[in-house]
Amino acid sequence: MKQQTRIACRTLGARRLVVWGVTAALLMGPLVALGAEPTEPHKEEAAGAKGIESAQPRPVIGLVLSGGGARGLAHVGVIRWLEEHRIPIDLVAGTSMGGLVGGIYATGANSEEMDALVRSIDWQLVLSGDTPYAQKAFRRKEDARDAPNAIEIGLRGGIKLPLGLDAGHQVGLVLNRIACPYSGLDSFDQLPTPFACVAVDLESGDEVVFRDGRFAVALRSTMSFPGWFAPVREGERVMVDGGVLNNLPTDVMVKMGADIIIAVDLGMRASEEEPIDNVLGVLNRTLSVMMRHNTNRNAEIADMLITPDVSGYGFTSFDDVDVLGRIGYEATAEFAEEIDQYALDESAWAAYLKARADRRRVFESTPEFLEVTGATEVDEPEVEATLEDHLGVPLDVDSLDFDLTNITGWGRYSVVGYEGEERDNAEGLGLGLHEETHGPPFLRPILDLRGSKFGEVLLTFGARLTFFDVAGSNSEWRIDATYGQSTQASTELFVRLGNQGFFAAPRGHVGQEDLFVYDSGEAVAEYEVDRVGAGGDLGYLFGPRSQLRFGVDVEHQRTKLKVGDPRLPNLEGISGAVAAQWTFDGANSPIIVTRGVRVNVAARWVFATPDLVGEQIQLLPLTEDDYYQAWLGLSAARPLGGRFYLTGGVSGGTSFNATAALLQRFQIGGPLRLGALGVGERRGSHFYLGRAGVLWALADESEPSMLGKFYLTAFYEIGDAFEQKSDPFQDVTFGLAGETILGGVFVGGAVGEDGRGGFFFAIGRLF
Repeated sequence: MKQQTRIACRTLGARRLVVWGVTAALLMGPLVALGAEPTEPHKEEAAGAKGIESAQPRPVIGLVLSGGGARGLAHVGVIRWLEEHRIPIDLVAGTSMGGLVGGIYATGANSEEMDALVRSIDWQLVLSGDTPYAQKAFRRKEDARDAPNAIEIGLRGGIKLPLGLDAGHQVGLVLNRIACPYSGLDSFDQLPTPFACVAVDLESGDEVVFRDGRFAVALRSTMSFPGWFAPVREGERVMVDGGVLNNLPTDVMVKMGADIIIAVDLGMRASEEEPIDNVLGVLNRTLSVMMRHNTNRNAEIADMLITPDVSGYGFTSFDDVDVLGRIGYEATAEFAEEIDQYALDESAWAAYLKARADRRRVFESTPEFLEVTGATEVDEPEVEATLEDHLGVPLDVDSLDFDLTNITGWGRYSVVGYEGEERDNAEGLGLGLHEETHGPPFLRPILDLRGSKFGEVLLTFGARLTFFDVAGSNSEWRIDATYGQSTQASTELFVRLGNQGFFAAPRGHVGQEDLFVYDSGEAVAEYEVDRVGAGGDLGYLFGPRSQLRFGVDVEHQRTKLKVGDPRLPNLEGISGAVAAQWTFDGANSPIIVTRGVRVNVAARWVFATPDLVGEQIQLLPLTEDDYYQAWLGLSAARPLGGRFYLTGGVSGGTSFNATAALLQRFQIGGPLRLGALGVGERRGSHFYLGRAGVLWALADESEPSMLGKFYLTAFYEIGDAFEQKSDPFQDVTFGLAGETILGGVFVGGAVGEDGRGGFFFAIGRLF
């Protein structure tokens, strides 16, 4: 049946040629006799093809490329075969990834340039769905460390979730780079190869065919896969991937005026489809049936239907560019006999290539001005200051992309793009900023769960709520609330002082937490600790990686013994301290660092401590009323080659010659802080902890994954917390660590001295 369909399609193509030739012959004489211009077939619909047609009459050949995610890289192999056999492509249309590949070809690129471009794209970054951690503003890094998950709920006009896992900023930058030379086109027929792509308007439910307008918007819309990428808003339209209604737009190609249509379908085969045995299977099969119906209908229009066998390759298999390209090439070769009849001789092929090259544009700009749209009134000056170094010099696109991504790191804008502008014969850049659609305010869930062999399952959950601009431009009001092992509510108002990095941050808190006291490795007491306090800092932000703070905190503390020897005392009274802290965060992740350095240095003068209430036994040393503390934490990681990473860290603190208050003593022990010990088992006025180990990534970091990143880990730990120096505790920890949408995940165990150890797990913040 398939062969019969192919024959029928080829016959239809032949009939088109016959009709085209006969009609031209019949009309030529009368028109010339009347002194009229000869009418070219499809002149109204395919006017753009005229600029690249050969001197001799020949059929207009259109190439139609379907969607398919990374499978669309097979289209590059199809084009390579056509080029090698001198088959002209006069028109190109596509949907989703087919729209992207077709759009790149339409700009004048050949298959070799397309292959190089595809390989140059960091697909892990493009599909990551978030601003890279290293480019987030410092306070957004704090959010990512304190609430290390990918869930963000907006409260603008009600409770709202983002419109997609990925706002589309990074893929937008790729498309801006492709489309920028062709800013301001009246029609996509003016491209080196006339082009069209398909999207769907969610507001009207209608198919949207792009043949003019903003080229980058067209490309971004056609590949906006629902659920993964956020829809593209343009005027009253909200557009997503056209594959929902038209994954193989041969009908669009007919309207463009093609005589011969070569279509490439990358649709899934039945053997790949989700089994109908659960709700996801039903949803996936429903979508597949919808797409297959319109694809089958449009496949009948094609004169040649190429169906590369890309089964076994997923929608994110971008690392398989070589294999997918070869599959597309070989699938096209199967139609050599049918396609070769349209091959040009060397002279005509050279003329065809020259015509394409003459229409090609290269973006070499020295911008003289910026046209910023979409920025808030308070942000526009900062946007212009961020980008002022790009004015008056030849444009460095890599540097521009980096600075635009930094703007998304502020947390207010989801997408920042650009295109060429002209004003009074001067070249410039038009910058479009798109605010997050769901906030601010933003709500980030907080989850911290730890369990160990000691029977301790410590769960804390809650949320962080952040308001913007509540006390002037670029101010923030942060509210944290948690419940569980640590139940508390805290708030901080962050106010910028002037246009530099100075800020003030008053704060307050109230809360309750559980405190375990150990003796010889056994938990002998459990306290309930109540705190109410306030404080504030003056500080300076040194950019996205560093912050310095000076401040004071005063709180009322009260403990209540829940479990343990009734002779153990309670505490009640005022605690006060003046502190300074410097933080540097040059790491690449808030959870599992595989490259970079993070440093935290702090010191404080404790000028007031709570009083002991009740009897005193030797288990709790007496406390000084006035003392100093200092501590340091440093962690670092670097690639070792392949999928291996070296990771390590050191930390330590001291109260100098004093005995610290119970609630201000350093503590170590528990998952990933000497995992063979109980949580907070070692406690004292002084401490040190060292860790060194190796991570092995289960998958290449360049491979996009919706599941997250996972590593096998093994590291050595040594440390102690003490009043009088003693022998350190040592252990070896091993397990599986991951970064997921819920945050950090660790499942493993530790083996330490004296047979101590066991298995444990952690979710939330890890190291």
